[in-house]
Amino acid sequence: MPSISDNGRYISFGLRSTTLLGGAASAQPQIVVFDRSSEADPALALTIQSLTPAGVVGNGRSGAPQMSRDGRYVLYITYAPNLTGDPAASLRPYLMVRDRQLATTMVASRRADGSNSWVSDFGFALSGDGAVLACVADMSVMVAPGSLGENQVFVIPRL
Repeated sequence: MPSISDNGRYISFGLRSTTLLGGAASAQPQIVVFDRSSEADPALALTIQSLTPAGVVGNGRSGAPQMSRDGRYVLYITYAPNLTGDPAASLRPYLMVRDRQLATTMVASRRADGSNSWVSDFGFALSGDGAVLACVADMSVMVAPGSLGENQVFVIPRL
């Protein structure tokens, strides 16, 4: 499902293409942003957002992007081990947030102690200003290992 900034300039969505991603071929869907103000130059209009800090495309599928009102932040779910730093990420989803202004990507789903955590893919949301996210995750994963596994809604400030 695509996401759009408030003014309609930026549209984020998942895309799997070997021709539209500027030569960055990927067998897995990636998160991209289309900048409608760059329509005259398609090479500038479509940019990959599911990238490592070194600019490498995610090596697993990413999808369901949500944008902040101004289009600066993109929250999405990924199964890409090279984005999350977890070799088992291909089996469990993580939430990532891309700061398009600073060109940084970080794991957004974090436990109470600040460490990275995988989440359920039942739902997540980004606040309009991009400062806070909410997600559904297993209580035993996010807070208390060994506790009963129940899905709960967690609210996480973006650092």
